[in-house]
Amino acid sequence: MSIMANDIMFKKLKMSREIDFLLLLKYYHNVVSKCSTYEEIKSFDRFAQLYNYTKLNKNIEFVAILAINPTGDIIGGFIGDIFKKIKMGIGIYCNVREEDLNKGVEVRLARQFEKLTQTVIMELEDPEKVKKEDKEKVEAKIKMWSELGLEKLNIEYIRPPLDDNQNPKDYYNMYAVGKNAKKPIQPEKLISFFEYYFAHFFNCKRDTKYKHLEYVGVQLLAQSQSNSKAGQVLTDKIVEAKEISDRETRNASKGIDADALVEAIQKKPTAKGKKEKTTE
Repeated sequence: MSIMANDIMFKKLKMSREIDFLLLLKYYHNVVSKCSTYEEIKSFDRFAQLYNYTKLNKNIEFVAILAINPTGDIIGGFIGDIFKKIKMGIGIYCNVREEDLNKGVEVRLARQFEKLTQTVIMELEDPEKVKKEDKEKVEAKIKMWSELGLEKLNIEYIRPPLDDNQNPKDYYNMYAVGKNAKKPIQPEKLISFFEYYFAHFFNCKRDTKYKHLEYVGVQLLAQSQSNSKAGQVLTDKIVEAKEISDRETRNASKGIDADALVEAIQKKPTAKGKKEKTTE
């Protein structure tokens, strides 16, 4: 699917349709390999590894949006996953070639992605935690995304390692992005989002992924204490998620089954003797 916006065409590639890998390869060659940091290239490579998994998971929609100029050159792209069951998306990767920076292309790419779901979340570096020489660049990036709408999630976030050979990163924050950025997100929904994200994107050991989920969950639980019922719901979600995660660790030879975990933590606690119901 293609959309024209002034002089730039935006090409949407979705997993539910046939993916044009030639276009993605051109994007990598024209943009990613020339103007990306090591961390960004690592994220892009990780996304490429997820293709087959995403194709088999009906609740996750892979989306790539490419910006193409009038001469047919790919000048930038936005890559993300949409978790259809909870109507939330994660912006994994966004970059524009150097000569097209500061022209609003990144924001326009993100707006195209935003149209596909209710809530978009993105990781952004914390300008107070990065190296001094990177601070100005990070602040400029945050200012740019603020044009779209930006609201920092009220949690202390530690990014899980991309694989077992890396360490967790403590210099990222998580933001809601776009027109719905200011709308509150229920803690229960955020738990589901993080479970999908950690289970799907990070290839580290299961116990590492669960520890990060628990760390986020405890903070969200503290925010729910003003409402004892909400606090109890979230407590049960975290406990059930751990039970499922432990069972998967003992029995499965593959990675975490994200759907099973999310289904478990979306169950509502009920009175004794009553049958549990699940919510979509």
